[in-house]
Order: sequence, then structure tokens, then C-alpha cells
Amino acid sequence: DKVEAELKFGYLVNTYSINDLKKEIEQVNENDIDK
Repeated sequence: DKVEAELKFGYLVNTYSINDLKKEIEQVNENDIDK
């Protein structure tokens, strides 16, 4: 998990929430997928 990675690698691991991912996915249109 995030905390374990921060301890192991010694730096902050920034992650995105599932809501941020959902917003990005909603911006993709069908024409972009078919390219």
C-alpha cells in the first residue's frame, strides 16, 4: 500500500483517487479510442 511504499522507497507516493480517474475516463470519446 501507499504507506509501505513510502517507507520502503523513502519518498512520498502520490496517488489519484478513483473519482479523478473517472473524470478523465469520461472525457475520452469513442473516436479517440478507435484511433
